[in-house]
Amino acid sequence: MIKVVADLDRGVLVGATAVGPAGGEIIGMLVTAIHGEVPVATLRGMHFAYPTFHRAIETALDDLSPIGSGARAARRRSHHAQPAITTTTSRAPAISSMT
Repeated sequence: MIKVVADLDRGVLVGATAVGPAGGEIIGMLVTAIHGEVPVATLRGMHFAYPTFHRAIETALDDLSPIGSGARAARRRSHHAQPAITTTTSRAPAISSMT
């Protein structure tokens, strides 16, 4: 399972969780993206190796709400301003080995 949290105003990831057999490898990539403030649009355009658990990152990013979808303007109109954060969770794809 992979969970990513994005700041809609800045268009970057601000948090992530990875649970599973390759969680340590996956979280390393996500931490680098968070620390480097890599735009979500750039991450969505990356090529993810197949068949690997890293493909679940691609699915999680695709499930995020659209970045820059007018969240900032909508919050300005709201009396109860909320942070522009979106979260999604994705399950890792099944990977089978041929023996």
